[in-house]
Amino acid sequence: MEINFTPEEEHFIQQQLAKGKFASATEVIEAGLQLFKAEEEWKQYAQSKIERGLAQAEAGQLIPGEEIEAMLSEFTRKRA
Repeated sequence: MEINFTPEEEHFIQQQLAKGKFASATEVIEAGLQLFKAEEEWKQYAQSKIERGLAQAEAGQLIPGEEIEAMLSEFTRKRA
């Protein structure tokens, strides 16, 4: 596989190597791919939660706003 980078991307990779954060350009790319994978997994998780919430709302399974406010207040009080 051949990968071509823009001058800006190459500069960024070189900066990371110069800082000593990575031993090779391959490590820089691997770190970027790991972040991309984590982001994609997060998006999938969030999308499933959104779909679940919408289905619950459509089924009338809603929590009144006042109850949510009380729950949030209790949560923040416990964390303080």
